[in-house]
Formats: sequence, C-alpha cells, structure tokens
Amino acid sequence: MAVSTQAITIGQHLPWVNSTMDYTDRLVELIPYELLDYRAVDPNGYFFFSLAEVAMHLADERREFARMFEGNPSREEFWMVSNWETGGDGAPWEFVQRGTREQLLAGLREGRKELEPWLQLPLERLHESTEGTAHKHSELLVDFKAKGLDTREMELRGPSTINRVLFALIVHECGHRAYLQTVLRLQGIDARGDY
Repeated sequence: MAVSTQAITIGQHLPWVNSTMDYTDRLVELIPYELLDYRAVDPNGYFFFSLAEVAMHLADERREFARMFEGNPSREEFWMVSNWETGGDGAPWEFVQRGTREQLLAGLREGRKELEPWLQLPLERLHESTEGTAHKHSELLVDFKAKGLDTREMELRGPSTINRVLFALIVHECGHRAYLQTVLRLQGIDARGDY
C-alpha cells in the first residue's frame, strides 16, 4: 500500500480540534431562549456562568488563543468586560449585555475563523512557537518573577508551541462545554455528541 506524500495541515492532523468546536456550536444552537440566562446556584456561593455567558466566554477564548499566536493584544469584539484577572470590580466576570442565540453563535464562528489560519499551517509547524507565544512567555516570566514565583519549570518548557496552545484551547472548551451539556440534558434536551 502506498503512503500518500501529500502534505497535511495541522487541522487535518488534529481533527478533534474542529470536532470539539463543532460540538460546542451545536450545543449553543440547542439552548432554548428561556434558558440563555439560566445560571446554576452553587450552595457555597461561588460564581457560575449563565449558559449565554459560557457561549460568550468560549467565543472570547477562541479569539484570545488565536490572537496570542499573532502577538495581538486586542480585545476588540470580546464579550467580556472584566474578570478577576483584569481587575474588574463586583462580579468575578462581567460581560457586555448578551445578544440573541444567533449573535452568540456568530461570535463563536468569528472566534473560530481567527483560529483557522493556524489550523491551515503545514503539519511540520505544529511544534513551533510563534512570535506571539514567545512574547507572551517573556511577559509571564517577568510578571511571575516580580511576584516571587518559581519560574524554573516555565523556563525549561519555553514558549508555548502551536500544539500546546491548541491542546489548551480544547481542554478549556471541553470543560465549559460539559456544563452546557449537563444543564441541557437535565432540562430534557438531547445534547449527546455524534461520537
């Protein structure tokens, strides 16, 4: 049997990146209007995202990861206004007023579109760092050292590679997506995946 010599892309080599985002988008499509603002209550008083806020956060994170590759610090078109990391007052996470489900889905698609150029790169680039991830690594080292944190492991690992960033994106998305799936299934909505 002949092995194909055609070059493949990172996205083709890691098909679960797109299938994970496909499933997230499908779950957001399933959220009924009356559940968009549903927010679970933690008996210990900890903050929970509403279902719409989960979708907004995931759209933002797709943009965040794509822009980290580029070294682009822009937060243009983000749903999040502030959180505990950005020094926001009040609630741990604050978002702009949510839109319709269609606007949430558009935000997810737009975030995904920003990731697409990185998934279209040839597979041989998978384990490379980008200018943006190298810059972010340097920034974090300065910040962590200023806080007196041990940075030896971080320095040993070096800047994130495209592979590591994509893994972080998917692990992050799967965690939040599990919450969406659980709430929808508890509401009697068939939120099973295709696989």
